[in-house]
Amino acid sequence: MSDPFSLENKTILVTGSSSGIGESIAVQCAREGAKVIVTGRNLERMEAVFNSLPGEGHQKIAADLISADERNALVDSIPVLDGVVLNSGVFPGLVPFNLVDDQVFASTLNNNFLSPVALLKRIVARKKLTNSGSVVFITGMAALLSPTASAAYVGSKGAANSASRSIAADLARRKIRVNNVALGYVSTKLTESTMSQETMAMTPLGVARPEEVVGPVLFLLSAASSWMTRSTLVVDGGLSLKIPYGF
Repeated sequence: MSDPFSLENKTILVTGSSSGIGESIAVQCAREGAKVIVTGRNLERMEAVFNSLPGEGHQKIAADLISADERNALVDSIPVLDGVVLNSGVFPGLVPFNLVDDQVFASTLNNNFLSPVALLKRIVARKKLTNSGSVVFITGMAALLSPTASAAYVGSKGAANSASRSIAADLARRKIRVNNVALGYVSTKLTESTMSQETMAMTPLGVARPEEVVGPVLFLLSAASSWMTRSTLVVDGGLSLKIPYGF
């Protein structure tokens, strides 16, 4: 009997895979036997991640997903996929709602919601995702807990979290599964500058390293989760058990 958790012979696109969480997802997918397509805006970092991938058959494609032309070029150059991890995004920092610049709201929504959804739409329209394929949105517990000074980020991730459930219903006829992984605090270059000691102490298991939150993503990409869709896996180190909504 084949291993249902294996990613052997699967082709998986990981957006935002030139650093942080996306890099860890790409590396671990390759270790589990997948052919990985890494993409990102930073050419130097993307090249380094690509060169670190074990196995063969991987691809690297530079793309700024904000650009419709670059999204389309990315989709045109990839093979048919078994899995898509929509990980790319931005964190604009902690700023009280009344002080957030309008452009920050627009940019955050574009990076974290509009662009990933537009990319997925193009992939589906071009039939670049196999029937029974798996889509994983990397969202955040912030979208569910709604912390202060995070309206732009929470709004964008909340939009992705909600829209993914409707997308899952639309794609179910093709047996394509769409799920979310809602992360708590993860130590990356994107978040380290905003996490105080008080913030880090909120999580019972402590702040995770990127490689510690990859397992649930691999599970959702594998056949072991073949009957899961419209689901959100909470991977937050116990944060949501300790902190009330709206903290």
